[in-house]
Amino acid sequence: MQSTSSSELHFAAVAAAAEQELSAFMKAVTDSFGPKEAIIAADDWIQELDLRETLPGASEYDWRSMTIAAAARLAERFMAQSKPKK
Repeated sequence: MQSTSSSELHFAAVAAAAEQELSAFMKAVTDSFGPKEAIIAADDWIQELDLRETLPGASEYDWRSMTIAAAARLAERFMAQSKPKK
């Protein structure tokens, strides 16, 4: 039987926290704006992750900044759509 290293356990915890945060964000966007917007918002979330120099920790609170940034992008899209055209 192989033993699991502490770094593997840490990575698993980090991955689980990221998955939980992204999943909750996608559900909230889907419930509020529909599945099409949820896919775009998930892409925004992943792009925000790509902009980071380091991965957040294993706590869901460490991942919340990605969700906040992706939600800001979502709000910007809706604001741009609601502006009257000249």
